[in-house]
Amino acid sequence: MELAAGETRSVQVLLDNIEHLVSIELHISFDPGYVTVEDADPAVEGVQISPGTLPMTAQVVQNEVNNGAGVIVYQAAQDPANPARGSGVVASFTVQAVNEGGSPLRFNIVKLLDPAGQPLAVDDQLDGLVVISAASAATDGGGSPPATSTPTAPPASGAPASGAPSSGAPAVGDIYHTVQPGENLYRISLRYGTTVDAIVAANNLPSRNSIKAGQVLRIPGGSSMGQLTYVVKAGDTLYSIARRYGKTVNALAALNGISAPYTIKVGQVLVIEP
Repeated sequence: MELAAGETRSVQVLLDNIEHLVSIELHISFDPGYVTVEDADPAVEGVQISPGTLPMTAQVVQNEVNNGAGVIVYQAAQDPANPARGSGVVASFTVQAVNEGGSPLRFNIVKLLDPAGQPLAVDDQLDGLVVISAASAATDGGGSPPATSTPTAPPASGAPASGAPSSGAPAVGDIYHTVQPGENLYRISLRYGTTVDAIVAANNLPSRNSIKAGQVLRIPGGSSMGQLTYVVKAGDTLYSIARRYGKTVNALAALNGISAPYTIKVGQVLVIEP
């Protein structure tokens, strides 16, 4: 999620495909030097976030925001005789960017309980990242980690992007890519069927590790129609990757010839878009 200093954005905490849920407890941390959480209910003492619909007919046990410490604590429960199932919004809140820089939105505690008080397994959780610029910033829709990078037009009025060549018209066949949080040049080069060295040279980058989220890169001779691929990292599951890119597990498995139980390995290259 990218914001300009002073801009606000709504963030939703989602729960996907849960069964037998009667209680959820969340502790979310953020850097108060860069963002602050707005009060969802000024009529009630203290700063709170907005309850969601999962658990259904929830009893809110705890709802506190400490903007000084950078912590959100939220706990809700429902009748154990009627446990929740399915997918939905657990809670939502609005963040305001206060300084240029960045802040993670990190799940420090995610505790889900069934009717017997036993913990439910959490297959995957996705922390967020707020990137704050001094000027207006393009955004990805509020709270969800960016699913996929999309080519963008060259900067308006002939102004170069940070790290891009300072003069000259774009070469024929070149396209432009806006760096997303968590991306590196290797992943971008795979996306467009080019090399890391070619991107470094085309953008006069001082090193292979000198890119940052929000930066616009010129991709020399790249093809926006090329395959979008993903290199599996430690901790990844096919479910987490499918969710990140807005796919279903079945579709991603079929595209890559993976059968149940959908085992993947670190370093394996998956095709996201053919």
